[in-house]
Amino acid sequence: MATKAGSNKGKLKRLQKLSLWSYNNPRKTALIWLIIVLFGAVCYTTLLKREGFPAINTPFALGTGSYFVNDPAKVDSEVAQPLSDYLEKQNGVKSVQTQSFANFYTAIINYKDNVDSTTRSKELSKSIAANNVIPAKATLKLAPYEFGFTPRGDNLVISVFSKNPTTSTREVTAKAQEAAVYLNSLDMPLVDNVSIINPFETAIDPVTGQSITSQRTFDIFGQRVNNINRFHNSVIVGVKADPGADNLKLDSTVQGAVDELNSSSRFSGYTAVISGSFAPQIRQQINELQKTLLEGLLAILVVGSLVIAIRASVVTVLSMFTVIAAVNGILYFLGYSLNTITLFGLILSLSLIVDDTIIMVEAIDVQRRKKTNPGEAVSEATRRVSKAMISATTTSALSFAPLIFVGGILGSFIRAIPITIISALVTSLIVALVFIPFFARFLLLRKAQMGEKNAREFSAGFEAAVAKFISGPMLWAKGSTKKLFGVGIIAVLIGLGFIFAGGMIFQKVTFNIFPNGKDGNQLTTNITYEPNTSIDEAQ
Repeated sequence: MATKAGSNKGKLKRLQKLSLWSYNNPRKTALIWLIIVLFGAVCYTTLLKREGFPAINTPFALGTGSYFVNDPAKVDSEVAQPLSDYLEKQNGVKSVQTQSFANFYTAIINYKDNVDSTTRSKELSKSIAANNVIPAKATLKLAPYEFGFTPRGDNLVISVFSKNPTTSTREVTAKAQEAAVYLNSLDMPLVDNVSIINPFETAIDPVTGQSITSQRTFDIFGQRVNNINRFHNSVIVGVKADPGADNLKLDSTVQGAVDELNSSSRFSGYTAVISGSFAPQIRQQINELQKTLLEGLLAILVVGSLVIAIRASVVTVLSMFTVIAAVNGILYFLGYSLNTITLFGLILSLSLIVDDTIIMVEAIDVQRRKKTNPGEAVSEATRRVSKAMISATTTSALSFAPLIFVGGILGSFIRAIPITIISALVTSLIVALVFIPFFARFLLLRKAQMGEKNAREFSAGFEAAVAKFISGPMLWAKGSTKKLFGVGIIAVLIGLGFIFAGGMIFQKVTFNIFPNGKDGNQLTTNITYEPNTSIDEAQ
């Protein structure tokens, strides 16, 4: 079995001592490694919440209201314009955009970056009412814009429709309201509240003083059955989740409640379907992460076996697996979740964390061929590459660091990417210095594998063959200026051939920031009707 470093231990530098400590204390190192890996696995499978997007404070608020005068110009002059003028003068408001219709209007308020949209929206609502900014007969609902399937930030939506196509929207709305009450009564875990998005709005006619109800939204649910598209008039029931709820568990919980709802005799003749959920997208991203990780580890195993050694590639794979597990634990301690942003950061970091591990493994593999004492091999390998690894890791980490300080809503979104990548880079450096010597103790540095005679690997012959093939022309031309010139010309022509072939390929490839429309699984349609259009005519 391997022995400890020799008598020059006092002259070793700190990083060498760190690597030798892990090598000389396999039980303690194994315990630390198991704790990290197991905790990372628990974080990935259980503790880290699954979310569509990270929870952020958006600097926007959406105001909606009605003013039943059947005249968009009057709605604009008496409600939308006075409201816009008043809001633009308020502290914390950057800009206001309004849009007026025959009986309704909307207002989008853009706050300054340091303003809490939730608190400020409540304050502005009270201020507007107290100062009589809009007519008494006009209504206004002002709330911060939240990311979700609806402007109010629902994490999941359910479409309720009748199996009978002649059922009126009012009847469907009544049944959807009953369904929302029923779902709330189940007291589902992870669910804050369930409520309908009422397509009808009631207000006072400013001329007659009578109460008027008008349909503001038209919701259609479509499904494909036996290659036939079927559309139903529907009403949306929004589900608001508890803060930080796991979207996969939320989807499963609500789906069970919807199944129970559909089987109830109280709702016979009606159907409820989850029509919007982050769960499918998150499952796809997690599967993509796992697939990319598996493909990356397999590629490293194959390439490492050919270029370095089979056992060395196994050490590299174990190291990368350790890094990913540790990063999951770091994300949990930092309060992040597994969402679209952090999953992207993890996938991107897979191509970066391999550098330190391969450098350290290669250095140990080189030293084991030269030395018979495994402790000396570890010490010398660390001495030779530790400074280069620290420099490379620091440079890579600093290149992502500026993204942490990006402000505004963009910064809130992308900040998880640099944090995830920098965590992975620093962790990969630590793993290379601490755990690779531990792995190498059992896979690369056994007594039978030390020294040049005992370090024969398949990769050695492969490397020699490749080196002989590449250096052959240069060795043949050695000593002759004409031959060297000819070899150089041929090399240039080969390079130009690759450039030409690459150009031909790029001419056939189009680049888009966003995926092609054919890759999406959602469709959004906006329809605007002329004033005084009846519902029958609209349909």
